Amino acid sequence: MINLSKKESLKVFADRFYSCIVEALYLSDIKDNNKRFSENSFINHIKSINNELLIKLNKLIYKTYTKTINDNFDKFSKDLVSFLTNDLKFQINNSSKNYLTENNLNEYTEQQIKNGNYYSVQINGIDIKIQIDTVHAVKGETHTATLYLDTKYYKNSIEYFLNELNGKNNNDISERKIYALKILM
Repeated sequence: MINLSKKESLKVFADRFYSCIVEALYLSDIKDNNKRFSENSFINHIKSINNELLIKLNKLIYKTYTKTINDNFDKFSKDLVSFLTNDLKFQINNSSKNYLTENNLNEYTEQQIKNGNYYSVQINGIDIKIQIDTVHAVKGETHTATLYLDTKYYKNSIEYFLNELNGKNNNDISERKIYALKILM
């Protein structure tokens, strides 16, 4: 499923579960108005059905967080699958069900929590610390290199302006291209 840790805040813990649910919906090809669910659109979808269902899901997440995960994870995952299939009437496939019921508990060390969004590795005796962040968070900072992990909005973001990066202007000013540029810039 996801990496869980009791050392995370409740918000981070809940956000990971919402991300997991959205991924499970993707695995079952369940969409919201022909678009893949995001965490926000999933929450809004629940609210549009019945706000009490959102409260029910949040209580389920909270109860899991406040108890020992190993003791109730199986019950939680079964309750989560039941919530998606019975309360929200989603027809999730076995791949999604398996994904939702995989328990992967990682207890992060204090050092990992302190490092936050950094990946630390030692190469040839040299400690290397790599910051992992969003484009918006590092914008304007001086840094050695940027690895841009592309997202897909109808097509990969980079495809909208690859010609411009290569010095060719194709005069495309479509709404989707403007949106893709906003993400990058």
